[in-house]
Amino acid sequence: MDINKPLGNGSKIAVIGGGPAGSFFTILTKKMAREQNKDIKISIFDKKDFFEPGPTGCNMCAGVLQDNLIRQLEEVGIDVDSISEEYIHGYALCIKDICTALKVNEGVKICSIFRGGGPANFMISSGRRSFDRLLLSHAEKLGAHYIPERVKSVELSKERVRVNYGNKGGYYDADLLVGAFGVNTGVVKNIFPGYSPPKTWHVCQTELPLGRDWIMNKFFNMIHVFFLKPRGIKLLAATPKGDCLTITGLGKDVAFGDLKKALLASEISKYIPEKLDIACHCHPKIPVTPPKKPYSDRVVIIGDAGYSRYLKNGIESAFITAKYAAETIINIGISEKILKENYDRRCRQRFLYDNLYGKFILYLHDFIMTNNILSSTYLTLVNREQNSLYSKKRLSEILLHIYTGDIPYRSIFFKSLDPILQFQLTLQTLRILVGDINKIFKFRTSNEQRLN
Repeated sequence: MDINKPLGNGSKIAVIGGGPAGSFFTILTKKMAREQNKDIKISIFDKKDFFEPGPTGCNMCAGVLQDNLIRQLEEVGIDVDSISEEYIHGYALCIKDICTALKVNEGVKICSIFRGGGPANFMISSGRRSFDRLLLSHAEKLGAHYIPERVKSVELSKERVRVNYGNKGGYYDADLLVGAFGVNTGVVKNIFPGYSPPKTWHVCQTELPLGRDWIMNKFFNMIHVFFLKPRGIKLLAATPKGDCLTITGLGKDVAFGDLKKALLASEISKYIPEKLDIACHCHPKIPVTPPKKPYSDRVVIIGDAGYSRYLKNGIESAFITAKYAAETIINIGISEKILKENYDRRCRQRFLYDNLYGKFILYLHDFIMTNNILSSTYLTLVNREQNSLYSKKRLSEILLHIYTGDIPYRSIFFKSLDPILQFQLTLQTLRILVGDINKIFKFRTSNEQRLN
């Protein structure tokens, strides 16, 4: 077929990776093809069994679905209620002994999920519920063929793509190859000359089977974010998931030992039992830079092996890149030039420049939250906003935007420049500084009186 034209009736697509990116692409492509009366055959290759607990079925993710993505999934017929472990009511920011709650607005949906069958050696009381399996099953219902085999190699030519898979020498010829294999796999790294995957951080996660009663008593329905200063960890996030609590240590290269030490810190120890029962842990990679050339003739790479939002919304980013790729190959063509001018250009416009704002915002946020005076300013102002029925919750809204990722980083940046908000922050900082100076003065005066 002519690569300068869109895929037509009878075209075949090979998708490497049965996680969210691969399933999203398949679902969206099938939907668009049917609207144009095209019968496009899609085969998805993935060795994982997403019903299995532990590493066998897990795609290593904190597992939080935000409102924007949930609504987009509902539009394509995917109901996440059946696999939701917990509906999240907001975020609690914890610094030392102070914890400030940021509640989401009524009607906003945020839920926690397991990507696979749950933690190793632990049976989820609500049954085996897998988000990735839900998506893959939906793709199969639309006519996709799921091949539970590992891809061995890929052969590219001007006429076709050949995928070699399995231990018995199976192969599949297609018109287009979609790389949805992610940054956490080594299945296919050099599909074609010129492609380089994004640079990554190695974060650390662990699952604590604490029981739902304990979790609700300590964490309620809130994701708790702890700002600590252990080696290599920027923050610790605790996400309720039914009977389990998922702990995520975010940083450039977080070791499991560092995560365990952080759990012993006084700020966190009061939330978890003295004796820890760790079901499993993993070291997922998260992309922090864009890829190099995630496209070629008959090839497009989506998901976090392609483009994604900086440190946030990985599953929603997979949906967006899958949508851009599907629209390009169904409506325009599959040549390198077309994919560059359409798919890649749209991804760069959506993610690349916005991520620059994101890096600055998150760096500044990390600096503020680990500074005693500035963090006190933030938490005091947020508490005042949350307890007021009338004042506009400027800072609370900005922080919620940062954690939920419901608007672009660029929009968050310009919202933070609000002159009234900046005046409130400056005034509150001065109050804290004056209070600290008074404390020091009183201490010195009392000390001098005692010595005299």
